Amino acid sequence: MIRDLLNFDPGEVSAWSWFHDGELSRAWFGPFEAMMDAPPRPTAGLLNVLVEMPFGRPREKDVNALLSIARKVGRIEEFYRHRGQVETVWPTTWKGSVPKRIHNNRVLRCLTPAELARVPLRPRAKDYDHNCVDSIGMGLWKLGRMR
Repeated sequence: MIRDLLNFDPGEVSAWSWFHDGELSRAWFGPFEAMMDAPPRPTAGLLNVLVEMPFGRPREKDVNALLSIARKVGRIEEFYRHRGQVETVWPTTWKGSVPKRIHNNRVLRCLTPAELARVPLRPRAKDYDHNCVDSIGMGLWKLGRMR
């Protein structure tokens, strides 16, 4: 079993989630630079790090946005490479091609009430940030908890 699993979705709004002993322990979302100014660190031992790698489609409108996200992935990999095992994953690998709203609902349904209480809400909208839910979904997928 994976003891500590840290998951990153480094989109325009970046997010991470941390699972300890298979349970969602913490989650965060916000600007990428704020995340890298105070990155989550393991308290002891090594951890497993999962980072979503951007995926380009043939008719992608903004290739520069994908390149920017790929650069963020590299920064995360560099920071954590001596702190644990870092793995990248394509979005289609862990969530297929399910529409975001449907998949986000599936992720949230997989959480226990205690875990759901740890998922931060967007302050003004009072709902969940999709990047944060994606980071949690990656963790659930890696842990074999996605239904």
